[in-house]
Amino acid sequence: MGKIILETKNLSKKFGQRLAVNSVNLKVHKGDIFGFLGPNGAGKSTTIRMITGLVTPTSGRILFNNTLLDGKKHLFLRRYLGSLIEIPRFYEYLTAYENLELITQISGIKDKSTIDKALIQVGLYSRRNDRVRTFSQGMKQRLGIAQAIMGKPKLVILDEPTNGLDPEGINHIRRLILNLNKQKGITFMISSHILKEIESICNRVAILQEGKVLAQGRVVDLLNTPQEILTLEVSPVLKAINLLHSHPGVIKAVQNNNHLNQVKVFTRDLKPDLLNQYLVKNGIKVASLQKNNTSLEDFFLTLTRKKGELNCCGQY
Repeated sequence: MGKIILETKNLSKKFGQRLAVNSVNLKVHKGDIFGFLGPNGAGKSTTIRMITGLVTPTSGRILFNNTLLDGKKHLFLRRYLGSLIEIPRFYEYLTAYENLELITQISGIKDKSTIDKALIQVGLYSRRNDRVRTFSQGMKQRLGIAQAIMGKPKLVILDEPTNGLDPEGINHIRRLILNLNKQKGITFMISSHILKEIESICNRVAILQEGKVLAQGRVVDLLNTPQEILTLEVSPVLKAINLLHSHPGVIKAVQNNNHLNQVKVFTRDLKPDLLNQYLVKNGIKVASLQKNNTSLEDFFLTLTRKKGELNCCGQY
């Protein structure tokens, strides 16, 4: 385990009477690809804006490399913290190189060779002299990451970096993050509402909901739970869900919005054949029943009992 590079302590933010972020405690270790996950509106972007100095916290502390970020220290330490907040904005009529050159001037980066190095690392060197208006959204995202890594940061924070990208663009960003982490040793903190997408690259995660951290830790530890997950195809489905929720061995049952006769069932110490017998005995037709591996989406579902909570985060 690397040393802690970023830590928040009881970080909170109020907008009027609304508490958007509620006593959030995060620990990002050196070398991590840290996933900051949760539904849209959970408070992820507000937390990231406080960490990057764009929003002032109502209360709490932020420590970077064990140094409190406040006032002038925040500005000084910003050179070691790269960020891409939501959709990157560039001057469309300028080239990729010219846009990054402007950023070096604003950021006080004197070594212009960092521009070409960053463009090489994100795979855009061959397009360095092309105007940004000719770039696809995926290429603009990669240019945004180039911007974030130019100052040789110790930590790069990416807020929803794959928003609006097609599958090919998502895969390109994923590979880029993994390569920069492995080859350059850059620590990443990535926010996303798509748990399945982040699970494949992150070693640690924190899951946020309604401004509070529900869980935090290594992905392998969070998924190492004694529960079993079953997928059932049943009818009538609503009656089946009610019956499942009344069974003492069932933690939760969730209908699949894409396959309305399919239900994901979270169980503990319950044999699948006994569950099948229970449903059939109570008038439910069970067309299929299969076991599943635990995913971050599944783990999230066990943390909340609110209907439809995960509709924005994945299939169920």
